[in-house]
Amino acid sequence: MASVRIPKSFLYAILVVSRQLALSLDRSLFDDWGAFLDFFGDRERETYLAVLNRFSQMDEIDFDHTSEVHGLKDLTLISRIWSRACFFAGEHVWLPRNDLIFARSALQSGLQLIEPGARPTDSEITNTRMRLSECEAVFEQRVTANALRRAQAVEHFNSSLHFEHIPIDDLVDIESC
Repeated sequence: MASVRIPKSFLYAILVVSRQLALSLDRSLFDDWGAFLDFFGDRERETYLAVLNRFSQMDEIDFDHTSEVHGLKDLTLISRIWSRACFFAGEHVWLPRNDLIFARSALQSGLQLIEPGARPTDSEITNTRMRLSECEAVFEQRVTANALRRAQAVEHFNSSLHFEHIPIDDLVDIESC
C-alpha cells in the first residue's frame, strides 16, 4: 500500500472537518433541517471546500481514476506509536493512499448533504455520518493528544451549552492546509 506525504495542517484539517460534520449530522436527525443548514453558513462551506480543493492539488493520487475504498484499517499499537512520533518529527506526515481516498469520498458526501435543498433521508444522513466517524477515528490516531483535544472541542450543530467549543475558523487555517 503506497503512502503519500502531506502537511500536518492538512491532516488536522481533515480530522476537524470530519468531526464537526459527523457530530452535526448526528444532531440533525432530531432537529429542524432548516436550522441545520443555517448553521452551515458560508464560513463552514468555505473551509470544507478548501479542504476538498487541497485533495485535488495532490499529484500523487489521481482521484478521478481510483476505485472507491470501503472502510479504513485501524492502526496497530506499533503503527499508532510510530505515526504519533512522526507527527512530532517535522511538518509533514505519511498517510496510506487508501486513507486519503476514503477521507475525500466521505467529505464529499458530507458536503453534498449540507447543500441547500430537500432533506435527505435518515439512512443517507446516518450512512454519511458513519463514514465520517470512521474517517475521524483513523485520523485521530495520527495526531498528538493536545491536537486531538482541540479537535474534539470543535463547534458543531446543537452543541452543548455546558462546554466551551472552538469555532472551526480558529482550528483550521484555510491557507496553510
